[in-house]
Amino acid sequence: YKLDVGVTMIPSSEEERRIAKLRARAEAELEPILWQNIMEWADTCKGLTALLLQFVRARPEKEEGIEVAFTLVNRTARWRVMHNVRTVFDKQYDKELHREMKRRLVNSFFYQNTTGGLPVYYNNMAQGDLKHEDLIPSRAILNDLSVMWIQEMEYREQIIFPKCCADHNTLVNQMIVVFDAGGAGIATLKLLKYLPVTLGLNAEYYPESVKSILVTNAPALINMLMAAVNPFLPEATKKKIRIT
Repeated sequence: YKLDVGVTMIPSSEEERRIAKLRARAEAELEPILWQNIMEWADTCKGLTALLLQFVRARPEKEEGIEVAFTLVNRTARWRVMHNVRTVFDKQYDKELHREMKRRLVNSFFYQNTTGGLPVYYNNMAQGDLKHEDLIPSRAILNDLSVMWIQEMEYREQIIFPKCCADHNTLVNQMIVVFDAGGAGIATLKLLKYLPVTLGLNAEYYPESVKSILVTNAPALINMLMAAVNPFLPEATKKKIRIT
């Protein structure tokens, strides 16, 4: 499948003006620890301008503009500090349990890069183990799944994106998501309750980190499945989905 794989996180003149206003307000109104966390995140690879651009573009359907972007920055910074996201790899957890959750429930991994340097993230949750009661909730709570997903996204932010930037000598701060829906059926709806603590986190706290979403091997009931997924996705994300 041919995808738009170019790097597009280059601000227009109007977006540059909004970024400047957003930065000024964030510096003035955010608590120092929150602003410091945002700065550390930006320093990992993308730089502050590119990071703030993600927030500026995150909710284009909203008319409030900078107010919405500032609210997102504030909420995201508080979430990152509350959950110690920068040190999420240091969290103590049951590694065997997480490996099983990854293999049987989430079933996703980073797979090579596009010619433009964007990492490709493959997900086949449709093939998840529907008999996973031994994983959730008897041996794990939803927060365990959230922690694993945050680790996945921070691995992208702290390892994958910086490596792509270095390898391709350009800014890379978005990924391509390939969702393989092969094998999805009515029973797959059982797994959708985990979307808020996985895909929902990415849409809410890592805005504009996904360039496009390709749904492959779509079954006949794909419209029903998408109707169940859509409530967890911002309008900007929905517009990036292509179904084949």
